[in-house]
Parts: sequence; structure tokens; C-alpha cells
Amino acid sequence: SPPEGSKEHYFHFLHGYLIPGLSLCLKAGLQRAHFEDCGPLMTPKLMEACQLAAIEPAPSGPELPQSMDVRLVPRWDCELLRFDRPKLSPWQIWSFRRRIRPLRTLLVDAARRACERTGSLAAWEGTEVLVIRRSPEHPFYRPGGGAMVPGYGQGRRALLNATEIAAHLRRRGRTAREVDVGSLTLCDQIMAFHHASAVVGIRGAEFANLVWMQEGARALMFAAPVKAENNGTRSLAEIFAIRFASPKVARNSVSIDPKTVAGYLD
Repeated sequence: SPPEGSKEHYFHFLHGYLIPGLSLCLKAGLQRAHFEDCGPLMTPKLMEACQLAAIEPAPSGPELPQSMDVRLVPRWDCELLRFDRPKLSPWQIWSFRRRIRPLRTLLVDAARRACERTGSLAAWEGTEVLVIRRSPEHPFYRPGGGAMVPGYGQGRRALLNATEIAAHLRRRGRTAREVDVGSLTLCDQIMAFHHASAVVGIRGAEFANLVWMQEGARALMFAAPVKAENNGTRSLAEIFAIRFASPKVARNSVSIDPKTVAGYLD
């Protein structure tokens, strides 16, 4: 549960529920587990992750046994949030990497096999730069739509000229691809970020996928105005040795000069 974010939103879903929850299952040797509902967009990704991890999701409802072993999922997302801006300590980086490594390795390998079966792997292997186009706002996340915390995708922030940026990078010889990350399966999200050498976008939950990137990759996140910067993406970049830049922009929906983007990536 909050104070910070909810599992209906991807960053908190991935790092505050999915990854630590499945890690608990792995550590306990469970083959079957019941998870709470995470909303109409996150729950399908939860089910997909269970399949990748070879864990059978138990059905919800009154058929659950009263003697079920209930465990609280640790909020690892809260460990990433730093409102006072100090860097993570070497111990914090080592601890987070150690805890997440077994499940991260398992999911990356399983996602690779799944994308081989669907035929999408070759495209991700051949993509150097991901330019994030944010998803349209889903009705569930509109005020009164059912989400605990309203707002989603373009309803919060948007990089308006993602297509232009990707085209400019291609003219400069880079293999760049504009991607609506929210529309991808979890497998494709994992492979897209794992194979990319750089990702470009405006501040948003898509950057939770830095967890799948390889050391030395670049992340360029334009920082739209917020009441208090939580530095969650910066923490991920520190933990996984990703070269991170976050230039400030004045509005939540902006167009960025493609030459500026190219300059950061050169």
C-alpha cells in the first residue's frame, strides 16, 4: 500500500510488487502463489511474469483456503526513492543487485526464449536506441476511473516529437526505434531494454525498465516539473551502472530539438 505510489502504476508495480513478490516465491521454492489485483493494465503483466518464472498464479476468490500462508511483499521501490538527492552507498547498490539478481537473470532468459518463439527477438537485437512514445491515457486512470492514483502515460507527460527524434538519429547512422512501451508485452519490454544501448524519453514509469539494461548503456530522461523529485530512475542507473542524464524541461508535454538528443548520445 502507499505512502509512495501504488501497484497499479508500472514503476511501483515492477519494483514494489512484481519483482520482490516473485523473488519471495523463488526463495521459498513456491510453485503456486496468489497475487492481488493490480488493475487492468498491470495484472496481465503480472500473469505473464508468473508464466516466465514458472509459478502458477492461484485463482482469486472464496475458493482460497483459509489457512493460506500470507506474506507481505517488501516495497523495494521505496528503497529507490530519494527525495533528499544523496547518492546510494556502495553497500546499498551491492545489496539491491544481490537481491534482484536471481529473478532478473531468470526473467531475462525466459523473455529471450519467449521472444524467439514469437519472432520479435531479432528486431530488439537490432535496435540500438529506444525513443519512448508514451501511451494514451487509459480510462481506468482518469479521475473517477477506479485507479487509486489517477494519471497515466500521455495524461501526465509526453515527448511530443518522438517520431522526429528517432528519424534524426537514424539519419545520423543509429538504429533508432520509436516505441510505445506500455503497449508491449512484458517479454518485449525486457528484451527491448536489455538489447538497447540507449533509451530516450520524458520522465515516466517506462524508465523502471532500466533494471533490464546492461552495464554501460545510456539513459536520457528529460525531467518535467514535479513537486518533489524522487530520483527513482537515478537510483536504478546507479545500481546497474547506466550512464544517466536528466536535463530539465519547462513543461510536462514538450518537443525536444533532435540535435540536442543526438548531442547527449554522442
